[in-house]
Amino acid sequence: MTPSEAAALMGRKGGKVKTPKGFSALTPAQRSELGKAAAAKRSAALTPAHRSQIAKAAADKRWADKKKSRPA
Repeated sequence: MTPSEAAALMGRKGGKVKTPKGFSALTPAQRSELGKAAAAKRSAALTPAHRSQIAKAAADKRWADKKKSRPA
């Protein structure tokens, strides 16, 4: 789904639309597709080094949470 198609679905492009504008006007399936497209676009923009940095930070946070929840 292109950004242009998404804009048309949300009523921001083209003729008059009787449904409310914005994300709330989309069906759950359309919202899912729009979210997946945005996530793919973001992940494609990341360099491998940045992706590794994000993964390391997430792993460190998971281990920190486990250490906090474990009694001493």
